[in-house]
Amino acid sequence: MTVHDRRNAHPYWVQSLWALNLAIFIVLFWWFTFTDFAGIESFHPFAYLFVLLFAFSLYLPTRVLFPEPGQAVDLRSYFFETRRVFFRLMLVVAATDVLDTYIKHGIGYAAPEAEWFEAVQGSYAFWVLCLVVGHGYASRSESGLFHAGWALLYLSWVIFWLTTLTPLGNA
Repeated sequence: MTVHDRRNAHPYWVQSLWALNLAIFIVLFWWFTFTDFAGIESFHPFAYLFVLLFAFSLYLPTRVLFPEPGQAVDLRSYFFETRRVFFRLMLVVAATDVLDTYIKHGIGYAAPEAEWFEAVQGSYAFWVLCLVVGHGYASRSESGLFHAGWALLYLSWVIFWLTTLTPLGNA
C-alpha cells in the first residue's frame, strides 16, 4: 500500500481501537515490569527470559492487526479476515499475563509487598475469565456489533488499570 493508497483507505475504527488498546497495554506492561522488579537485587535469567517472552507475546497481535505495507486492502475486511489469528494471539497475551501475575504476586518473586494486588485479585480473576470467553468468541464472530462492544470493554479495562491501579504500584 503506497502512501497515496493509505490516504484513500478508510480506517476501520474497531481495528484502530484495538491498536490503541494494545498500545496502552504495552505501556502498562512496561510500567508494571519496571516497578515490580525495581526492588530486586538479583535478577534471575528465567525472569529476564520471561519478560522478553511477554514483550514478544504483545508484539505478535500488533503485527497481525494491520496489513503489510504495499497491500491495498479494505481495512474492515482485513480485520475480519485476520480476526482468528489476532484474537488467538490475544489469548496468548492473556495466558502470559496470568503467568506473569502468578510469578510476581502468587509466588512473590518480583512484588512481594504489593498489597494492592490482594484487593483486586477477585476482579482480576473475573477479567481473565472475560478475556478467555471474549477473545475466544471474537475469534469466531463476524458480528461488527460484538467486535465494537468487545473493543470498547477492553479499552475500559486498560483505562481502569492505567488510572486506578498504576499509581498504587511499587514505584
